[in-house]
Amino acid sequence: MSEHLEVQAGNAETEDDWVANFVAVLVAAREAAKLSHAQVAAELRLDVPVVRALDVGDFSALGPPVFIKGHLRGYEKLLQLSPNELVALYERIHPSAKDWRGPPSQHEQVKPANLAQWGLIGVLILAVIAVAAFLLSGSPDSAAPEESKEAPLTLLLPDAATSGEAAVEAEPVVQVTPQAGLPVAVVAQPKPVAQTAPGTTRVTLVFADDCWVEVADASGRLLVNEISAGSSREFAGVAPFSFVLGDAKAVQVSFDGVPYSVPVWSIRDNTARFKLTAADITALKDSAQ
Repeated sequence: MSEHLEVQAGNAETEDDWVANFVAVLVAAREAAKLSHAQVAAELRLDVPVVRALDVGDFSALGPPVFIKGHLRGYEKLLQLSPNELVALYERIHPSAKDWRGPPSQHEQVKPANLAQWGLIGVLILAVIAVAAFLLSGSPDSAAPEESKEAPLTLLLPDAATSGEAAVEAEPVVQVTPQAGLPVAVVAQPKPVAQTAPGTTRVTLVFADDCWVEVADASGRLLVNEISAGSSREFAGVAPFSFVLGDAKAVQVSFDGVPYSVPVWSIRDNTARFKLTAADITALKDSAQ
């Protein structure tokens, strides 16, 4: 803890006291560095209103805690304060921000199993087994029945057309040799195939270290969260995409399986901010061929 924080923290009791301490430390350090709001905004690549809001301790319009702490860490480096000095004061003002991990993205939620579909499959399978057992249980002395000339019985298990699920690719038809003169043909259960809808791009993020991240596409935010080391996230969206990576070196990015190198020009204080259009993604894929 630096001298700034030690001096100011002694008399803090209420939230307002901690806000006052935060503002005093930040403003004193900025003025000592002889930096204006505009200069700080240019150095940290932030909007001037964001810098002014930080200077008065107004965090209400600055987004989730993970982004506020990212701004403050950059401010600490710029003003040569002790690491986490401003962050510690912010967490005293908002204690819940210390362990905030963010809401789960809608693209990270696990889709529940279609129990009705699998229940129907189970009933049909049991019916086929029962029919086969009945036909095979006849006495060996009984006369063999006359071979049926009717068309084979075809059993169709549920597919995308009846279940409402995503597009599937059916396996080849399996013909079953008749045991008692009753031809049976079973169409194998369609096998789901991972597909990306036309016009969308599959984005994959692999995290080698803890990192706060924000990803948005043409429809809005896709992911806002702090991701742990060793994790990965995959989702589909529509270009243009915008990215904010709190630790640019900790994340591997790919589009439809093609790796993308985060541009050096987009990185400042190890935080990357960049955008990709549909044309950029197409060029990336063409260069990989």
